Amino acid sequence: MARHPRSITHRTAGTLDQQVRRYTLNTLTYPGRWPVVLADYAELLAAIENAEPERAGEIAARHMSDALGIRLKMYAEDPRLL
Repeated sequence: MARHPRSITHRTAGTLDQQVRRYTLNTLTYPGRWPVVLADYAELLAAIENAEPERAGEIAARHMSDALGIRLKMYAEDPRLL
């Protein structure tokens, strides 16, 4: 019986895990980032618990935009991070 290749879900989860580890470790090492991230997550969870999808979306978008800005700043400061 032929072996089945790993499922798309399994491959996607593995790829996502790699990306999250890569980018989380980069931005969380930036000075002052941890407290901001924890506050963002608490705010996001509260919006989800309160069934406020628009607010949750705004919080998530702001969080990702901030992370991108920090990542770009880190790359500008040290291009070896690329």
